[in-house]
Amino acid sequence: MSVTAIARKDFQDARGSRALWLLTALFVLFAAFMVWAFSEFEAGGVGADPDLAALGFYDFLAASAALFVSITALVVAYKAVAGERDTGSAKLLLGLPHSRRDVVIGKVFGRSLTMAIPVLLGFGLALGLAFWLLGAVNLVDYALFVGVTVLFAFAYVSLMVAISASVSTTSRASALAFGAFVVLELVWSLVATGAVYVANGFTLPATVAQYPEWYFGLVSFVPSAAYQSAVAAVVDATSSGGLAGSDAVYLEPWFGFVWLAVWAIVPLALAYGKFTQADL
Repeated sequence: MSVTAIARKDFQDARGSRALWLLTALFVLFAAFMVWAFSEFEAGGVGADPDLAALGFYDFLAASAALFVSITALVVAYKAVAGERDTGSAKLLLGLPHSRRDVVIGKVFGRSLTMAIPVLLGFGLALGLAFWLLGAVNLVDYALFVGVTVLFAFAYVSLMVAISASVSTTSRASALAFGAFVVLELVWSLVATGAVYVANGFTLPATVAQYPEWYFGLVSFVPSAAYQSAVAAVVDATSSGGLAGSDAVYLEPWFGFVWLAVWAIVPLALAYGKFTQADL
């Protein structure tokens, strides 16, 4: 019950703030804009094939949502635990019948619920616009896409709460959270390409098709790529399998769910171990 109580309190605090409603409004605008942008600039390029159109639609939405959700999760969650320690309220919180495990897990669920509402409302309202602009949308595929997006938000929130729980101040939490975002979302593909460059004798293969199999596993490991793979696994039009000519299980679209689980669990477990030893 302590986990539930902390999650509920965390969500209630967010619900009463203007930040949540601003976030919701931004996500509604974002989702609507992406649906409009696809109909305006992308839909004409997929022809009359409904499967190809669905492929383009969900790929387009997922690629855009990955960046927006990750930035939002950073802002929502980086102060989750470090903020309590910074203000001294962590001592009061732990003075109640709550364990440190309750605090960490409760914060993950509370902040995840805070993230889920804008995602659900944003894409829920955008569905009407999609029907109007695109003519037809598979409701099951759309619901699965939104569900995977919520799961991605949960994984990213868990990562940011882990960072927050591993340090004692919000300034350190913000620096580490921003650094993690830059590395995972902006730099990682360059790191993977650099690894290929070194492994290939300080030269790059002539085409991407000649890159080693492990390169594609490396780039699919980060949360946003795992999210896009998971979307590909659940949307019928995109469930065509992994890398052509490869039997590697980690390149199958469904393996994106495994990576999302890793990002949601492993950093949090490591951070919890450090948090239990911290002097508050």
